[in-house]
Amino acid sequence: MSLKTSDDPWASIEVDATQLLGRRVAGSHALPIYWVRGADGAPGLLLKDIEPDAVPSRFPSSRGISVQMGNPGEQEREVRIFLLSPGDREVFQALCLDVVAFSAPKTNPRSATSAVFRRLEHWQALLSKGTLQEMGPQEIRGVIGELCVLLRLAKVSGIASALRSWVAPDEHPQDFALDSCLIEVKTRLAGSRQQVQISSLEQLEAAELPIWLVAVELAPSDADTAFSLNEVAGQVMKLADQDGFATRDRAERLLLRRGYLEKEAYGIDRYVSSWLRAFLVEDTFPRIVRNSTDQRIQRATYVLDLTALGSFERELDEVFPMRASMGDGNG
Repeated sequence: MSLKTSDDPWASIEVDATQLLGRRVAGSHALPIYWVRGADGAPGLLLKDIEPDAVPSRFPSSRGISVQMGNPGEQEREVRIFLLSPGDREVFQALCLDVVAFSAPKTNPRSATSAVFRRLEHWQALLSKGTLQEMGPQEIRGVIGELCVLLRLAKVSGIASALRSWVAPDEHPQDFALDSCLIEVKTRLAGSRQQVQISSLEQLEAAELPIWLVAVELAPSDADTAFSLNEVAGQVMKLADQDGFATRDRAERLLLRRGYLEKEAYGIDRYVSSWLRAFLVEDTFPRIVRNSTDQRIQRATYVLDLTALGSFERELDEVFPMRASMGDGNG
């Protein structure tokens, strides 16, 4: 399933006040599925010939989306999914594409129906956190930095293992949790001050596992080796797809939870990685942490000067056992 939503499947469908109008979704599927528009013009997805006994007793409920089992007086073997919030059109399109793709491998209506509702439950959990707002330049670079590290880890242990370690989408204090260590990624723009911001008292908190602070510097570039957020995410999805359906599903879910949905805006700015540096957060590492801070201080952020952390810097091989260039991970 591609997360790209630049082609609007509802654009050419007319609105009729008396009936649903639509066109069939392309591709093979055990259920007849149609792009439709409601009487009020709302975009929707119509799934016919579902198996009623494979439908859960309680429908998934997501903000701004309506899931209906037919209409009074009409056949009950169809499900209608409509968007209620016009501003969430891109997210809704991604949901529809994903529901179709997830259930497409099923070979009969019963298993396909079950898959549809399992996927709707998955989206209910995603959308409970709110809509996917468009990221600004700084957040875009932050996600690029995380994905660059993810791709490095994939070179060491495989994409499935790398994805399992990526805990930033679950709002973990650090970005990666491996069996041997924790990794916090900070991305900075070339030419700016050699500083990184630590966003919480827990981010560099001592734990049973060593913590690495990995700084990624990105420089704007038009070079052939430059990459955008869309291109880095595309590389992640390519590796995940090669590994199999379960890994692809995990990658899609993590990217969405991290706030990423492929958009034209995420393909404009392109970068090369100037450098990547790793710092071991040892006992004497300068930091403000929860266990040594007055409990009346609820939260705090602070800035670290990278130029003063030379004694804590280590070879990248200590974090990533197999050395690989950042460019190799993005092309």
